[in-house]
Amino acid sequence: MIADRDRWHEPATTMTEPSDETPDRGPQQVTEPVPAPPQVPPASVLSLWSPFLVMAIGGVIMLLRYLDTPVAVWMHKFASFDRLPDENQLRIDDLLLVPAASVIVVFCRVSLGLRMLGPFRPILIALAFYQTGVVAGSAFMAAVLALVVILRPQLAKGLLPYFGRLTVLLSVVVLVELMVLLLGHHFALDAVFHAALFPIVVLCLSADGFARVLTSDGVGPAIWRGTVTIVIAAVISTVGSVHEVADFLFDHPEFVFVEIAMILFISTRCRWGL
Repeated sequence: MIADRDRWHEPATTMTEPSDETPDRGPQQVTEPVPAPPQVPPASVLSLWSPFLVMAIGGVIMLLRYLDTPVAVWMHKFASFDRLPDENQLRIDDLLLVPAASVIVVFCRVSLGLRMLGPFRPILIALAFYQTGVVAGSAFMAAVLALVVILRPQLAKGLLPYFGRLTVLLSVVVLVELMVLLLGHHFALDAVFHAALFPIVVLCLSADGFARVLTSDGVGPAIWRGTVTIVIAAVISTVGSVHEVADFLFDHPEFVFVEIAMILFISTRCRWGL
C-alpha cells in the first residue's frame, strides 16, 4: 500500500506520448526564407557629378587657350600640333578620333543595347577603313567573316584545341589577303588592292572576336554582332572623314575632356540598353 501511495504522488512526466486519437497532420512543410533582392549600392555624389566636373575641366582649358594671357601664349607654343611634321599630324588625327569614336560605341552599346564584337574592334575597323575605304573594306571584312563561318565547323571536327583552330583560321585569312593583293595588282583593280591593305592585326582581332561569339552563341548571334560592328565602324569612319570634324578635333585637343565627360554621362545616366 505504501508503494502504491508513493507511486500515486509521483510528479507527472513532462513528455507525453501521442494518443491514437491525435489527428495525423502529415509531414510539416518547412518554408524556406525568401532571399532578399540584391541591393544596388547608391551611386556616390562623385560618380553622379563626375561628367560635369570633367566637362568643366575641359571648358576651363578651352577658355584659357583663347584668352589673352601668358597661359594662352604658352599653350599655343607648347600644346599645339601645328608645328609637327605632316606624317605625325596624320597620326594625331587617328589618336584624336579614338575618344570621339568611343562616345559612339558607348552610346550604341549602353543606350541602344546593340551588342558587337567588343568595345575596341569597331574603332580599330574604322581606322582601317581610312586605308581601304568604307565600301571595299566592309566587303572584304564580310568576306573574311564568311570564310571563318565556313571553315570553323571543318576545324571543329578534328582534335585541334582552341589555340590551334584560331591560329589556323588566322593563317588562312593571311593567305586570302595575299591572294587578293596579287589579284588586285595583276588586274589593276585599285579598289580590290586597297581592300586587301586591311591591317592584319585588326583583321586577326576581328576574326578572333567573331570566332569566340561563334563558338559560344552560334552562327546567328555571331553574324548579327559582326554586322553591327561593321556598321558602327562605317559610321565612325564617315564622321571622322568630315573635314570640319577632323579640323575641330585637331585644333581643340582639350575637347577630349568633353568626350570623356560624355562617356561618363552615358554610362551613368543613359543605361537604357543594359
